[in-house]
Amino acid sequence: MKNRTRCFLTGRFRSDKDFNEGDYRQNHPRFQGENLAKNLILLDRLDELAKAKSCTDDSTQ
Repeated sequence: MKNRTRCFLTGRFRSDKDFNEGDYRQNHPRFQGENLAKNLILLDRLDELAKAKSCTDDSTQ
């Protein structure tokens, strides 16, 4: 089973509309509304830190 959290960390999902039909995250509170918005803020900060350290996520390797 593919690590679905890793997919989120790549920045692919910026909206609850980005999840495929039947994806469990459509019904998971972490990926809905205000919670998703807060997690995206954290994700953006993590991305800034990674870029500052010249790091990439493993999907680009």
